[in-house]
Amino acid sequence: MRSGENQCLVYSLAMLLDVEPDVLIEELGHDGTGRWFPKQPIPYCYRGYHIQEIVDVCLARGYG
Repeated sequence: MRSGENQCLVYSLAMLLDVEPDVLIEELGHDGTGRWFPKQPIPYCYRGYHIQEIVDVCLARGYG
């Protein structure tokens, strides 16, 4: 499994949970690349992931 650019958190979680990253991106509801802060320079303009989103995915899968 090779990480996409700026996707290391999702790919790391996918490896830990033994699922495909696309499955996690679907569960999260976004891929983190939305430009939420257009006045900020790259990479600060992107939505990214909050660690609580990662925790929520783990809890929904029974890991706590």
